[in-house]
Amino acid sequence: MATGVQIQALRAICRWIAYTARRLRKGMGISMSSIIDGRGNVKTEDAGSVRPFGIRDKIGYMFGDFGNDFSFIFASNYLMVFYTKVLGLSGFAVGMLFLGARFLDAFTDVTMGRIVDNMQPARDGRFRSWIRRMCVPVAAASSVMYLYFVRDWAYQAKLAYVIVTYLLWSSFCYTAINIPYGSMASVISPDVKDRASLSTFRSIGASLAGLVVGVLVPLIVYETDVEGNQIVKPVSFTVTAFVFGVLAVGCYILCYLLCRERVFFEKKDGKRESAGDMLRSLGRNRPLLALVCAALVLLLATLMGQTMNNYLFLDYFKNAKALSAVNVVGIGGTLLLAPFISVIAARFGKKEAGAVGMLAAGAVYLLLFFLRHPNRIYSREEIITQVWGDDVIVTNRTIDTNITRLRRKLGEYGNNIITRQGFGYGFKETH
Repeated sequence: MATGVQIQALRAICRWIAYTARRLRKGMGISMSSIIDGRGNVKTEDAGSVRPFGIRDKIGYMFGDFGNDFSFIFASNYLMVFYTKVLGLSGFAVGMLFLGARFLDAFTDVTMGRIVDNMQPARDGRFRSWIRRMCVPVAAASSVMYLYFVRDWAYQAKLAYVIVTYLLWSSFCYTAINIPYGSMASVISPDVKDRASLSTFRSIGASLAGLVVGVLVPLIVYETDVEGNQIVKPVSFTVTAFVFGVLAVGCYILCYLLCRERVFFEKKDGKRESAGDMLRSLGRNRPLLALVCAALVLLLATLMGQTMNNYLFLDYFKNAKALSAVNVVGIGGTLLLAPFISVIAARFGKKEAGAVGMLAAGAVYLLLFFLRHPNRIYSREEIITQVWGDDVIVTNRTIDTNITRLRRKLGEYGNNIITRQGFGYGFKETH
């Protein structure tokens, strides 16, 4: 049962969200001069032109993804845990819900993009205005997915609850703020380098949110019973979700206040492009299709790893604190590398830098595989199956290239990787 302090905290959070909504409806008390007319043409503010692009835009855009990921990363990492361990739903039912939502997202994402493109811009911009409109609804929709008392409902009622609340958040509210937010980078500055820096700051925001969620949540929502098992604290899940909702609204407000749109465009005249035309264009654009497929595979692998880590550390290792430590190491590395991403991409190229990163990741997985199975020779086919899986196309040449890179990185220990000509590789232990 919830304590009096927790109930009072929830009430205070709800009052704060309602107050913020009223402030946003009034424009948050900010006197905004019109910078575009009803047709989308550029106008000058009463106080002069829009300020130049600078650090405020970068920090503001960073806070936008910070706000997004308070709900997105929390849901990606812990929503399935809440559904299965608190509400008692089957993994199959939850998996089918997530699968169905992704099919729905294929339509709602495109629809939201068309709505944003075709609506008349508001006084505060075409994309920025959606942050003002949707910051409170998306935070509220995220918070109500984690109501602990639903565990006492009938199974069918719980299913209806999770379907309605999850689709409301993921396919409608989150889509309505994330699509405009992602598109806003293209209108904050016309300069390619400026947009690249926005992408870097967005990654920093995502990493900071991941650090907060990944490190603090395991320490808050799990506890150890007398037998050493890690169990979930249902009330803490609900309180944490509402706190993250409030923090997300604060981050969205900072994004709204600090960012400005500087590139304006009118709606295109003539025949509108249909969804079928867009899909056909995608099929003919091989570089874009490759990027979409690569992003899809990367996102699926990342989300699967994040979700399964919770079950791995809770049920296998029985150590929630170790999960926090793993998140610190993983996300900390991302934060350390983030300031150099723009420099690396400018010097070597985005495609080349990405390819090197993926090859390095492949070499690390190979090393982990060999360390787990020492003193045995594996065929190339076995290595491909164990490291990459059956659903990924990997050639023997890829194995040879990664082994060469791995030996070079290991230095003198590279000799521990042994080769059997015409068959495969193994790892020899030394004492």
